[in-house]
Amino acid sequence: MLAGLEAIAADPFARRPNVRPLVGYANTFRFRLGDWRAVYVIDARAQQMRVTRIGPRGEVYQ
Repeated sequence: MLAGLEAIAADPFARRPNVRPLVGYANTFRFRLGDWRAVYVIDARAQQMRVTRIGPRGEVYQ
């Protein structure tokens, strides 16, 4: 999971098959790795990526 998040942080706007935007949330995305999910927010102005949640599928969205 950490290696995947580091790759995303290096180029957060690259297209990846396991990353999707979260509907209804600005600049918020989910990264899928097996049964695990990470939700993160991109702040382009501050050039930051903030991971808000990591957890099993289903629980991470609550």
